[in-house]
Amino acid sequence: MRASALFLMLLVSLLAGCAGQPPRTGTPADTANANTRSDTDLSSFEGFSQALEQSLNEKDSSLFAEHVDSREFARRSLASLGLKAVKTSTVNTYADVLDKALKGRYKDNFAQVKSARFIRLMPGETSDPDEAVSLVRIRPEDGGINYWKIYLHRVNGRVGIVDWFSYSLGDLASRSLGSFVLQAGLAAVKPDYPGAGAIKTYLAAARSKDPRKQLDAYEQLPAQLKRNSLLMFAHAQTAMKVSQDAYHDALAELAPLYREKHDYALMLVDYYLFNEDYDKAQQALDMVAESIGQDAGLDSLHAGIALQDHAYQRAIAYARDGIQRDATYEDNYWVLLDALVYSRNYADAVLVLNILEQGFDYRFDTRQMATLEGYEEFSRSDAFNSWRTASAH
Repeated sequence: MRASALFLMLLVSLLAGCAGQPPRTGTPADTANANTRSDTDLSSFEGFSQALEQSLNEKDSSLFAEHVDSREFARRSLASLGLKAVKTSTVNTYADVLDKALKGRYKDNFAQVKSARFIRLMPGETSDPDEAVSLVRIRPEDGGINYWKIYLHRVNGRVGIVDWFSYSLGDLASRSLGSFVLQAGLAAVKPDYPGAGAIKTYLAAARSKDPRKQLDAYEQLPAQLKRNSLLMFAHAQTAMKVSQDAYHDALAELAPLYREKHDYALMLVDYYLFNEDYDKAQQALDMVAESIGQDAGLDSLHAGIALQDHAYQRAIAYARDGIQRDATYEDNYWVLLDALVYSRNYADAVLVLNILEQGFDYRFDTRQMATLEGYEEFSRSDAFNSWRTASAH
């Protein structure tokens, strides 16, 4: 099937408006990072993934941007729309527009990363020795946790990124972008397209950066576009900027859609926590683990939910599992500390305080700790007072 000139025009018309930021140019910092990466074997999937972890932690998007295979990404995006047999020239034009439009987004996305960790190459995803899927754990600056599955291929010894799956979206970037571009682009060039007015109103509200306007505009969108993973995620994030009540209402609205696919499971956790349905929140995390395997980050989420449910022994078990999987993942120690204190395991709690001091370089204000809710009895215990005396020296 061939893509029409109209289809290509609408893609270009939509994406051209997103390309306000010019491609990032080289800076001394980029040069330093590139020199550091030169010590890594970027031709191996493992080495490339480790370099990508480093660049994420440095908030440097250049490695990602340089290695996105925009032609293959464009093919995948067009294929998601049912356009598998398109001209090479069409793919190339679409790829060029995508490349310009997305380069600024890479920089924005990397700036929002607090920390990242390459977990593993996903087994069983492909049998082709020149293809792999890398799993990366992301901790955003605004809290929470996310996972990226990054689809890689190797051509002439060079590793390229052909797509990525974000668990905060529950979809492939190529597919979510493709479906949004198709409908929003049609609305831009065909005034009689169903819902064209509502789509234009939503885009205008998004540009205005008024979260209340954007929430109201989302409600008027065509049903099919409201199911787009990018817009569902944006709707929840926008609601969070308004208030906790608005966020809960948005999650309640999205929950029936998120329940339809296991890929959306991570997005349901907050909804279940709002409703104090702790068992379903734990089950949602189990669905994520079925897809990506076990990880210390998931253990910390499990432990945190158990803590909220006052299931302290369960929280302790989850946190200890996470520490065994990855002793450098700090969150598990904090949940473990709370669970041990609340369950009156004071001697073990002191051991965790020592780890946080010696392993993560924390310094505690013992007077302030004594005022924390749930820590009052702990602060009067022999174990705490012995630790306080030892820490003072």
